[in-house]
Amino acid sequence: MCVYEVCKMKGNIKFKELFLKYVEDNYGSESLSDYNVLFGDSRLGFWENIYGNKDIYDFSTEELLNAYRGFGASKLSSLRSSHSLINKYVLFAHNQKMSMLPTPSTQNINTQDLRDCLNKRKLYGKYITRREYQKMIMQFRNSQDRALFILIFNKGIMGKDFSDIIDLQKEDFDYEQGVLNVKGKYIQLDDIEKELISDAIYENVYDNYTDVRHTTADISASDYIIRPLITRTTKVADGDQIKPSALRIRIKKLAREFGYNDISGTTLYVSGIVNRMLEIQDEWTHKEILEYINENSLKLNAFDTKDILAVIKEKIKNEQG
Repeated sequence: MCVYEVCKMKGNIKFKELFLKYVEDNYGSESLSDYNVLFGDSRLGFWENIYGNKDIYDFSTEELLNAYRGFGASKLSSLRSSHSLINKYVLFAHNQKMSMLPTPSTQNINTQDLRDCLNKRKLYGKYITRREYQKMIMQFRNSQDRALFILIFNKGIMGKDFSDIIDLQKEDFDYEQGVLNVKGKYIQLDDIEKELISDAIYENVYDNYTDVRHTTADISASDYIIRPLITRTTKVADGDQIKPSALRIRIKKLAREFGYNDISGTTLYVSGIVNRMLEIQDEWTHKEILEYINENSLKLNAFDTKDILAVIKEKIKNEQG
């Protein structure tokens, strides 16, 4: 029987079990779950094995940084979270006189050290420039798809689980004024966006992309702007709202069709925000990023945003030759 899932762990398993009991008694089930995930992660176990089944509390600073690089994290917030958990564990080990090191190696690592450990190549496939976005939607066959990407990337409309998109109805669109009413917030559309949203509203047949044989599907008839498809495998009827899972799948399929395997609704949304930031100014300090996030009520991490800004900026520079 595995107590605290220790059967997945490497290093000093007995001491890890003691620490997990301490976490459970003092910090509760959520923290315990975080440590079970961390200690059971094969990436951590791999590095503890590499260094002779040495527990991470005995890792030197360089060994710890090597492990962090091996985690393959692309977001600083994710690596900072892992580092924070490891730091608490290492400090506990030092307080218990378990480590052979005079001082905890975690104390020697700063934010820049963590940033240097990131796998930034992952970010290149997840976040796109405005030119990439424009090239993609020009190749879309359906107005529903173009409208979806315009809403997320260009207009920054999404909401939790796509709720702001799912709830958009025809009555929220004022064609004459070129305005969308998104739950009381009025968003201006340019002439092209206005026409594409209008086309999406009146589109009734969806042209499939990847079939060997050219096939189509009916689009559910309803008052919603972005609507689900009626197929033999989906239980969809006229009047139904599109489900968040269907939107996630549609975005993934569209992106993959045009060579972008790592794009999701979230990364498309963040890409749009970051491109708009770079159109405001070329350089952003951490303080300015925080102010922009707060002023626009964005649920973004400032450290991650800084890294994404750098990636998008580099991609734009490469596009310009």
